Amino acid sequence: PHVPITVIEQDDYVSTATCGFPYYISGVIEKQESLITRKLDYFKKTLDIDILTGTRAISIDRKARQVEVLNLAENEKSRFSYDRLVLAMGSVPAVPAFPGKDLNGIYVLNRVKDAFLLHDLALKREIKKAVIVGAGLIGMEMAEAFVARGMAVTMVEALDRVLPTLLDREIAALVQKHLEDKGVKVLPGQRVSGFEGDGQGWVSKVITEDAQIEARLVLLALGVKPNVALAKEAGLKIGSTGGIAVNEYLQTSDEVVYTGGDCVENTHLVTRKKVLV
Repeated sequence: PHVPITVIEQDDYVSTATCGFPYYISGVIEKQESLITRKLDYFKKTLDIDILTGTRAISIDRKARQVEVLNLAENEKSRFSYDRLVLAMGSVPAVPAFPGKDLNGIYVLNRVKDAFLLHDLALKREIKKAVIVGAGLIGMEMAEAFVARGMAVTMVEALDRVLPTLLDREIAALVQKHLEDKGVKVLPGQRVSGFEGDGQGWVSKVITEDAQIEARLVLLALGVKPNVALAKEAGLKIGSTGGIAVNEYLQTSDEVVYTGGDCVENTHLVTRKKVLV
């Protein structure tokens, strides 16, 4: 309570209701502001925490115990000293190097701005055909959202069933039948190899090993990977899984630097092996 706390956040929002994103896109959640669970003034007035939004941490000087930051709006750099540093940078969407991946019309759902954008696109009802690459949890929820907005949805999954990391084949088959009953075309065992454009910079087709699927909107729902670039550049130890290595107290290889969440590797309680969860 007596320690000055500063939070550096590159987005314009903090404390966003991430699990609500698909339901805002579908229209179940009606108001944009419902996704912002805490306003900035709450943190200052109630908790005496200073939050700098629109500010990106760009480097860590561990010897001097300073973080260099960039104000994105004004393109100005400054430094903050620390006695303890906490890295809570989460994860970034996994986007393989597909040919054509930079075409317009290809999206991920990771940040609140992604939810706002996809909501506006879905609300216009101009996009009739959507392809979702990946049949995990985000893919499932977004299939429901897009169908609710009147889109024809095709779901492509490289493995042999939907929700492949969660369900066995028998139960996954029931889920797939339910999806198909709701109008979703499911293509398991189909690996995406790239995307084709319409000649004007927008995606028009998803290319798999066996098919060419028309699409005006493509959502990549291929999971996430730990956001470790800043930690790696600072010389902190990265574990065998690709997450930041920590001890049982969530200390990194630098004892005054702590980290937690999607950017760290965890120790599995049963196997005692390192895992990303």
